Amino acid sequence: MKWEGRGNKDSFDVGYGFTRIIMMQESLRVIHLASTKRLTGVAEPMVNLAFYQKALGHDVILGFEQGRSLEKYVKGMGLSILPDLHLDGRLNPFHIMQDVRRLRRHIETLSPDVVHCHLLHDHWIAVLATRGILPRPFVFRTMHRFVSPYHDPFHRHLFTGLTDGIIVPSVAMRRLFLRWYPLLAPRVFVIRGGVNLERYRPDVDRRRLRHELGIPEDAPVAGIVARLRKDRGIDWLFASLPHVLSSVPKCRIMIVGQGELQGKIRNIMSEPPFQGCVVMAGYRTHDLPLTYGAMDVSLFLGLGSEGSCRAVMEAMACGTPVIGVDKGAVPEIISEGVTGFVVPEGDERLLTERLCELLSNRKFASDMGEAARQRADNLFCLYDKALQMCDVYLALKQGRHLP
Repeated sequence: MKWEGRGNKDSFDVGYGFTRIIMMQESLRVIHLASTKRLTGVAEPMVNLAFYQKALGHDVILGFEQGRSLEKYVKGMGLSILPDLHLDGRLNPFHIMQDVRRLRRHIETLSPDVVHCHLLHDHWIAVLATRGILPRPFVFRTMHRFVSPYHDPFHRHLFTGLTDGIIVPSVAMRRLFLRWYPLLAPRVFVIRGGVNLERYRPDVDRRRLRHELGIPEDAPVAGIVARLRKDRGIDWLFASLPHVLSSVPKCRIMIVGQGELQGKIRNIMSEPPFQGCVVMAGYRTHDLPLTYGAMDVSLFLGLGSEGSCRAVMEAMACGTPVIGVDKGAVPEIISEGVTGFVVPEGDERLLTERLCELLSNRKFASDMGEAARQRADNLFCLYDKALQMCDVYLALKQGRHLP
């Protein structure tokens, strides 16, 4: 649903150096909760959503475990934080009881319209804290991971009896959720992920990281940005590489990230045929746009903990085509043959073919990258995601029906 015509037009500086014209409407008070202290997984999309909801004129405050990178990031974004919550995700009865009591006091003081939960632990804290409060705030849950929901009697009651709305990042996740909870179809809403299109953009210096890593400017590069663990398709990639390196001998493979497979990868890349062709770029944060910009094609070969597949969207926003696994939100993000390719999980032959196709024809890859950025402009705007989310909140509050 669109927001045009609902209130007064105003100008808002929404950060990152640009200003948007927005349509102000009924203001909401929203509490976002996530039982984490790290700026990974669900935390970044939660903070981005909160930031843009605040920019839209809503009163937004976040609750999470404080003391690490997430707290620093949230404060840097100018967002308010609920004090004194543990939300450490551990089954510590004392901490859980404290969190329930403290969150309840915050809710009674702030009278929020919505308590929006992003992980299972804080979901339970929220429903216990809101019990008996009148008027009770709406309780929402975003299902960030592409996994089947718990469906034992306790969690069935959590989802069906204590939760007002479920947000999922893809149609595939909606189908997976409704497989266990078909009667909840009217309360399950698809709101796809987004990325900062001002940060992730195609006009970055595409040579800077190549120079740092010793990659020749004329070398076609495929890269993967992922936690280096078994479920991210690393073994699948290395099984496909011998033929790729033989067919496109000038190409380089860039591996970006850290994790338990680092040692194994370093051992493999020191041996033929990988020696000199596979480059470890380490863990990158502040220069991720430069990282994607250094690639001719980005790989996304396994789902992580954040089901919107943010790495796919980041690469596309930087004008880099993506070869992605046929799983979760990936087929809904990539336009097959236009902005990249979708490959069945574990299909070594097809992954090899797609890599050779793009690495051997950099003009083809570049054209795909331009189409990828156009698709990103149309689909990945964080401002639009905040609009969509608030419209779902308001629809329930006002008794409206959303298709």
